[in-house]
Amino acid sequence: MSNSTHPGFSFQPLFKQVEDLKRGDLALIAPGGRGPLPPHQHNSAHLFVVLTGTIDVWIEQAKHSVNQHETIYVPANRQHTMHNPTQHTARVLGIELAGGGQ
Repeated sequence: MSNSTHPGFSFQPLFKQVEDLKRGDLALIAPGGRGPLPPHQHNSAHLFVVLTGTIDVWIEQAKHSVNQHETIYVPANRQHTMHNPTQHTARVLGIELAGGGQ
């Protein structure tokens, strides 16, 4: 799945809600891929695990570089977006946490 708000992304759903895990997706982010555009926020938190590659994640105005085998937590109700700044496709496991991840 890919769309205009996530150019250079393709998604494969892995699971739907299981207790506090709202959903999980595997994202393939092509070189230069980014999204969501514009940055968004919602009432659930995210945990992103970079399986291969490197991504830049913006949470509000702060940029975080996340490398292979690293994770980043995005709290609920915080504007966020990401970008693949490299020349290699990044594989990222995205887990959305129900209830804001509290």
